[in-house]
Amino acid sequence: MSEDAKQSVLNVTRGVLTTFTRARQLTEEKLGQSEKTDFDQSFENLSARADRAKVWTEKIVRQTEQVLRPSAGSNEKIEDFVRGKLGRGLPTRLVPVEVLAQHMTSAGEDFGSIPLGHALLKCGQTESAIGIAEKDFVGTSVARFVTPLKRFLEEDMKSIQKERTILNRKRLDLDAAKARQKRAKTTDRMQAADAEVRHCQNEFDRQYELTKLMLEGVSKSQVSHIRNVQDFIEAQEEFHRSCAEQLQMLQQDLRRSFSAVNATAPPPEDAELDASPTAAAAAGALSSGPVGSSVSSTGMTNTQTFSSAPVHRRAKIIYDYDAANDQELSLLADEVIVVYNMPGLDSGYMMGERGAEKGRVPVAYIELL
Repeated sequence: MSEDAKQSVLNVTRGVLTTFTRARQLTEEKLGQSEKTDFDQSFENLSARADRAKVWTEKIVRQTEQVLRPSAGSNEKIEDFVRGKLGRGLPTRLVPVEVLAQHMTSAGEDFGSIPLGHALLKCGQTESAIGIAEKDFVGTSVARFVTPLKRFLEEDMKSIQKERTILNRKRLDLDAAKARQKRAKTTDRMQAADAEVRHCQNEFDRQYELTKLMLEGVSKSQVSHIRNVQDFIEAQEEFHRSCAEQLQMLQQDLRRSFSAVNATAPPPEDAELDASPTAAAAAGALSSGPVGSSVSSTGMTNTQTFSSAPVHRRAKIIYDYDAANDQELSLLADEVIVVYNMPGLDSGYMMGERGAEKGRVPVAYIELL
């Protein structure tokens, strides 16, 4: 057998013996049959804090990814993982709201020039803009929040765990050397055991300081994570602000469209009350004599006042509506109020009354009963 082969066999044998010695030492410690070198309280506190940081960071990363991509399937998650490892970023696949935008746009085009078609086209444009904003939000959140936290787990915490494992091995070697030192009887063995204990103690002290230094670095990493949290919240704020602006503009467009539709719609049958015989007789009476006078059956003229009072009708509220100013009346869906026309009102509004409250209401939000 060559010297290299012998050396390899010797190294393997030493490794097996070392592993066996450590396992035996660990077993004896658990059974209370041997002494154990304890870490000081400061080191234990640092270790416990690092463990908590690892556990909570993993939970936050996992849940954040679920929030950012709640509908991602297993294949999509694998694709995203591979692209992330290759540094290619997230794919440009459509998000659900963009698919909804496509369906709304296609439906609007198919329905043609009817009011619903126009409304769906406008909704499709808004949903598409929201989809773009969502992609920006997801990309920013991944780059500035998820990725730094993952880097902390995959680099810092893995390195710390590796050094803690090495430190535990050094501790087991030191405790085993101390045990052999106690069992040494002859002078030669006592000297050899003393030398082994000093060597193991130096190795343990060196590894202890290195591991403690890395554990202390967890606090610095968490300070930088504060900025990552701020970036994530800023991205959320910008996303929701953009969505609110888009939806507000869409709502204004739809209100104008509904008002125009109601203004051009044919009047209800009840509106023909003005053409009834009673109304015609009243109109004839007004046209046959001076305004404010009528002729009695005796030929005497009695002064009376004819008022053109508006027709009051009951109406059911279709949608909630918040009054834009103190001239309007706020509405709640499904409630019933009294409405009537008044001179000078825009075609898209009527006067509404709810008990002692009175104000303009948009006709697009009511249904005459």
